[in-house]
Amino acid sequence: MIYVIIISCQGFVLLHFDDYSRTKDRGCRERFLNSIIFYNFNQFLLTSHFSLKTLSLSKSSFQFKINFMSRLIPFVFLLCFFTASYSQSEIYELRVYELEFFKPAKVLHDYFQQALIPALNRQGVKHVGAFEELGEALPKKIYLLIPYANMQAYQEVADALENDKQFKLDAKPYAEAPQEEIPFNHIESSFIRSTSGFPNLVKPAENSTVFELRIYDSHNEDALRRKVKMFNDSEFSIFEDVGLHTVFFGANISGSQMPCLTYLLAFKDMEEHKEAWSKFGPHPEWQRIIKLDEYANAMNDITRIFLKPLDYSQL
Repeated sequence: MIYVIIISCQGFVLLHFDDYSRTKDRGCRERFLNSIIFYNFNQFLLTSHFSLKTLSLSKSSFQFKINFMSRLIPFVFLLCFFTASYSQSEIYELRVYELEFFKPAKVLHDYFQQALIPALNRQGVKHVGAFEELGEALPKKIYLLIPYANMQAYQEVADALENDKQFKLDAKPYAEAPQEEIPFNHIESSFIRSTSGFPNLVKPAENSTVFELRIYDSHNEDALRRKVKMFNDSEFSIFEDVGLHTVFFGANISGSQMPCLTYLLAFKDMEEHKEAWSKFGPHPEWQRIIKLDEYANAMNDITRIFLKPLDYSQL
């Protein structure tokens, strides 16, 4: 019996081989791939069982090579398939800039509009969102949402910006601004990974003027897994039925509120927001799933923030 584990940044693959020796030829031993367990770090677990002879170890090294290569190809294909599937999860970086009281933020807005967002667009990053909070809450904050195809794309874009001469030229007024002109105290950055139920960001309708950012805290990772499953299996269909227009959804993989999930909704106005949520609670599917033991205590707190898009937002 042999166990083989393959680890990557996406998760790991555990292979379980059973040993079998032929009675007629004790020098020949066969390996059977009994089971494969794929574990994705985004709370996804898949176990598949096989009774598949994968390779033979015989006295003949030539025969071993033939058997090994011919039987390994299907397995490699299977492994590549799952690896590619997992790597397609989108990654969203949510930056929150907390502004200092009564300090002009023009240098920061100009940096976003004239330097950072155009540079991201040149690297294939589309639909960059820029928002501020509705109302007069203090301190004021600017929210920047940057979607990436996957985590590797994030690193590639970050490296590309380091070598983007046009970006450096456009960002010069911000990069060389004296300390007293920088309008924010600090930047809080969270990374969010999309889930199977809502894998890709959806650009909202052009007339969307109200956005609702919602963060659901869970007491541990298993509770978060169950809440994400609740969305994947049922809540997204309820959202569609009642008119809750999802822009993005995912489980946080970094940030100050983990374990948690984060999503963004878009509305034409507050009236549409009020009407949609009024339909959610009485929905028959919602009434069914909130009674299931599987989802009990999956969430213990909700943060809700109303946002409006800035003039240069691409959402």
